[in-house]
Amino acid sequence: MGTSLYKLLLLATVVSALEAKNGQLKERLMEQDGRMNARIDSVETLAQAVLSQLNQHLHDENTKQVSFHATGLSNLTPSEGAVLFPTNVLNNQGNGYNPSTGKFTAPFNGTYCFLATLWGDGVDHYIAVYLMVDGKQELFVETTFGRDGDSDAASLQAVVDARAGQSVWLQVLFDSNQFSPYPVSNSFSGFLVSYDP
Repeated sequence: MGTSLYKLLLLATVVSALEAKNGQLKERLMEQDGRMNARIDSVETLAQAVLSQLNQHLHDENTKQVSFHATGLSNLTPSEGAVLFPTNVLNNQGNGYNPSTGKFTAPFNGTYCFLATLWGDGVDHYIAVYLMVDGKQELFVETTFGRDGDSDAASLQAVVDARAGQSVWLQVLFDSNQFSPYPVSNSFSGFLVSYDP
C-alpha cells in the first residue's frame, strides 16, 4: 500500500511538472505568435506603403505627360540676342510651349529632353544659336555658309533637369543669322523624360 501511495505521489508530481511545462510552452507559443503577428503587420504595412507609392508613380506617369513640337520661324533674320519663335505648333501636350514668346515653361519638376533642327541659307551668313535654360547658356551650335550661297543645317539636343516654372528657349548669338523660310525646315521640340516629385 505504501508503494502504491508513493507511486501515486510520484505520478502526481510528474503530472504537476508536466502541467507547469505545458503552461510555459503555451506562454512561449503565445509570445512567438505575438511576435509573428507583429512581423506580419509590419510586412503588411510596408507592402501597403510600396503599393501606394507604385500607384502614385503610375498616376504621375499617366497624368504628367509633357511634349511639344513647333516648326517655322517668324523671325528669319533675327537681331543679336533675339529669341527664335517657331510658331507652327504641331503638338503641345501639357501646354508648356508658348509660340508668342518662343519659350517652353516646365509645368513639373523633372528631366526633359530638348531638340532643335535649324536650316540656314544665304551668302556669308551663319547659324549661331544657344539653347537657354532660365537665362543660362546650356548648349551652343554654330555653322557658317559658303560664299556661294549654299545652305547648311545645324541641330542640337540636350537632356536638362528643370524645375517647375523654369523656361527653355532658342536664342541667337550674332546678328547675321539667316534661316530658311521653308515652313518645316526649322523646329524646336521637347518632352518630359521623367517626373521628379
